[in-house]
Amino acid sequence: MGRKYVIRILALLSVISLFFNLMLPKASAEIEKIPSLKTTATNKADGGKEMHAKESITIQDKVEYTNLVVGKEYTVKGKLMNKVINKPLLIDGKEVTAETKFTAKETNGFVTLDFPFVGAEQQGREVVVFEELYEDGVLVATHADINDVGQTVRFVEPTIKTTATNKADGGKEMHAKDSITIQDKVEYKDLIVGKEYVVKGKLMNKVTNKPLLIDGKEVTTETKFTAKEKNGFVTLDFPFVGAEQQGREVVVFEEVYQDGVLVAIQSDINDVGQTVRFVEPTIKTTATNKADGGKEMHANEFVTIQDKVEYKDLIIGKEYVAKGKLMDKATKKPLLVDGKEVAVESKFTAKEKNGSITLDFTFNASKLQGKEVVVFEKLYQDDILVAINVDIEDADHTVKFKAEKLGKPQQEKPQLEQPKTGKTSKAGTLPATGGNMYFTWFSVGAGLLLLTLGAILFMKRRNA
Repeated sequence: MGRKYVIRILALLSVISLFFNLMLPKASAEIEKIPSLKTTATNKADGGKEMHAKESITIQDKVEYTNLVVGKEYTVKGKLMNKVINKPLLIDGKEVTAETKFTAKETNGFVTLDFPFVGAEQQGREVVVFEELYEDGVLVATHADINDVGQTVRFVEPTIKTTATNKADGGKEMHAKDSITIQDKVEYKDLIVGKEYVVKGKLMNKVTNKPLLIDGKEVTTETKFTAKEKNGFVTLDFPFVGAEQQGREVVVFEEVYQDGVLVAIQSDINDVGQTVRFVEPTIKTTATNKADGGKEMHANEFVTIQDKVEYKDLIIGKEYVAKGKLMDKATKKPLLVDGKEVAVESKFTAKEKNGSITLDFTFNASKLQGKEVVVFEKLYQDDILVAINVDIEDADHTVKFKAEKLGKPQQEKPQLEQPKTGKTSKAGTLPATGGNMYFTWFSVGAGLLLLTLGAILFMKRRNA
């Protein structure tokens, strides 16, 4: 009885084995024939995964399929998705879709779908392409992974930041000169490596918020470059005649173009980084007698006029030269001493924007009695005149020489006494002073002596 059961079990196992041997290959074959999709989205213009937001955009999606039935007709339907919200991308309120029909010429292959649309407002956005494959109206395959890098393209969002300086020294302040060059460093971010760009710049008058005009023309420049990295910088030079720009602030506006399309701009009239300032130096002078600080002095052989030069709005760290000259107020021409002008100069480095220095004019003033002398001052930077004070009527830089020369005190020489004629009166003649003084006293003494001798003789006779 047991033997019969064993035989039956072995027979059943044989049948089962035969079933699996016959059915599994067919099942495996059916599984292998299930269609699948893989997609790669790019910028149709260059095949890149990044693109600039422009009016006319076309994303091309390469749809690779497997396990289709040769000879069968299929339909591929695609849709653009906004990655951030995982919802369809809307342009003017409408979804961006595309589809195409094809007949499979081979089991595995690919087709492409183009998605043209207006992409001007898509800066910084990532767009994902979803695809579906239909056979006879029945969905047979799909590819809809919002995080699939292959299905994704990115719209770059370029930005620029600019820093304008004096090319000569890198400073933010400069003197107005005939030859000026403002250099602008344009730092960019999020460009597409390998693309060619054009940077265009323009100088603006900050006060008017309009282009700076030199001889009636705008000051502009531009340069082309190919981005070697996503983030970097280029420099633009603006050479121009800046002799009349004292006190003016100039702002550099910049624009970046790619393939003729504006992709980044920096045009903030109040941006300090984009701004350079032309200083407007002024000087005020006060001339005095160095000896006592007064405005009048004696016309002596050696005098010193000291001029205090007060300056404003210089550039800290720059070297300056102050040059002074004495002027004859009456003639309005340089004062000449021994046929030469009286001039002096001094170099100094500005340690602060506003300050003062002094210049000393030492000379022979012995012939300047009654004259008024005026000090003229000029201030130079790099041999360029940047400030001047030359008002012949300005009382502050005028000193006056007194009309009388202050001479040295002289010792009086002793003089011999000279006889003078006495005056006559009723009492007789008064003794004269002077040379007869000695004779008069001699006569008086002799008379007294004779009177004394006479008196002695008279007394002797009387006693006898």
